[in-house]
Amino acid sequence: MTPRPTVQIKIMAKIYYQEMTPAGYRAIEEQIEALKQKRPTLIARLKAARVLGDLSENTEYSTAKRELRHLESCLRYLDKQLTYAKVIDVSDDGKVALGKVVTIRFLDDQEEATYQIVGRYQAEQASLTEEVLAFDSPLGLALKGKYFFHLHNEVTKDFGNKKYIQESTKVLGVSAYINSTLSAKYPDMKNEQFKVLRNAVDRSRFSMELSVKDKIKIRKDLGLEKRDFVFLFSGRLMKEKGIVEALKAFKMANIPNSKFLVVGSTFFATDVKSQFETKLGQLIDQMNNKVIFTGFIPRRVNG
Repeated sequence: MTPRPTVQIKIMAKIYYQEMTPAGYRAIEEQIEALKQKRPTLIARLKAARVLGDLSENTEYSTAKRELRHLESCLRYLDKQLTYAKVIDVSDDGKVALGKVVTIRFLDDQEEATYQIVGRYQAEQASLTEEVLAFDSPLGLALKGKYFFHLHNEVTKDFGNKKYIQESTKVLGVSAYINSTLSAKYPDMKNEQFKVLRNAVDRSRFSMELSVKDKIKIRKDLGLEKRDFVFLFSGRLMKEKGIVEALKAFKMANIPNSKFLVVGSTFFATDVKSQFETKLGQLIDQMNNKVIFTGFIPRRVNG
């Protein structure tokens, strides 16, 4: 009987290199050097703690050992970053790419922001004051020709943008249901184009502590008395938001010394008003000056 030939299959894993700027590469080298300089001190602390006696109840030994283990782990991680790094030379070719500095204008309030496009690790390590943008972040990809379609409501009309919607890199819907309404409208779109991204808020912008003086000034600017209890609606003025029901409930409750503050508009900072916003204004006029309507407040005012 002739033996069957042995077949060996060797699977080669694909290696993914991480693109980074020369500055990002140097920053990792500096971190590695700083950790290596710190290592002898931790080793000395560990040796000194070892001679103190019973290691099972030796807090100094446990702490030194944990810190040294953490340092070694950081070194291995950073070494790996350099091993699989692909340093990109920044060229002045007028194209958006890694290392370039770009200026973005936000159409909602016409504000501008300037960022340097950097590698993922460099962006993660950046301080809050550094204006950097990861090249593979949603905004970074959009600047490089890939773009994302953020879906907040059901799509009933595409306003001539069907092609751009269908060819978007990702559809980021606020829920699986919202995504399903678009996929039903455009069945040719692929399932992998859809991803759920819940609504979020930058808490650092809204967690500020106001002094008593600031609060008094804000109330004065809005025409609120010190004793007024304030109900707040903040958002886009649409029927679906429930603002009419909220105002009617406020009117029925007839709470003494209370005001209802409405912050927002239909079309951001434009002068365009929808029919719904006009009717809303008529309802507010019937409420005996108990409703204060601010309109749209731009980001530069609220911080």
